[in-house]
Amino acid sequence: MQAIHKHYTRELYKQFHYFATWMPHLVLALGDVGVLREHRFDRMTSLAELGVDFTTLDRGGRAEYSYSSTGKVDISLDGEMSVPLLPGGEPPLMLTVTFSGAHATYFRAAQCRSEAISDLPSLEKALIGLRQAGAWRLEYVVVTELVRTGPAVILVADQAGARANLRVTAESLPVPAPVGGAAALNGSVTSGLAASVIAAEGDVTPLFRVAKLRRTLGGRPRINVRRPRGASSAPREVWDFAAVSWEEFAEGSEDP
Repeated sequence: MQAIHKHYTRELYKQFHYFATWMPHLVLALGDVGVLREHRFDRMTSLAELGVDFTTLDRGGRAEYSYSSTGKVDISLDGEMSVPLLPGGEPPLMLTVTFSGAHATYFRAAQCRSEAISDLPSLEKALIGLRQAGAWRLEYVVVTELVRTGPAVILVADQAGARANLRVTAESLPVPAPVGGAAALNGSVTSGLAASVIAAEGDVTPLFRVAKLRRTLGGRPRINVRRPRGASSAPREVWDFAAVSWEEFAEGSEDP
């Protein structure tokens, strides 16, 4: 049976075209440097620690991200008039998420913003310099874009029958899907879950993109009758800095 984190990362990539952090609570930063190991990003260092400066870009606007594994997630919302009011005097609601299949995902994130490294050509030049100085490994990738959430609920079932009961307020239920708001996520009860992230104010980074430096071989000149004595006849190295594909992320890429 395929590991839970592989189901999770594959489903979210198919839905959003972003890679997903595992575990979902892990917080990444732009410029984090690491390696890919079978659907996971393992942080090793950062551009700052390597002495590389970069500029960032807020890609603008706020977004809602909503996903449930097809046919495996049931959501219900009921009033709880018998329990004390939440701060602010609002009657609480009970949001119940039930999973009918193992490895299913419930992902809701509100007020998300995307941020990215803005000058990739300059970053490419800096990484080539690090590589030539022996300070950059070819299997390294760098986080070039992040989705940072506001309020978020991320649940991943370990088994069929897994359930989460979350106490929320009507005010904290943004369209199109329920997500607990700032002071409303208390009294939560979960069972049978492999991962559970309940973030009131956010600062969770569940979605990201990475790029890497690749080495390609440039072709030799067709005619080179005046090559200086002792000059190497090996093809020159050409570097390419490009986004990592899903296949590389899923399998883990370690170039020779």
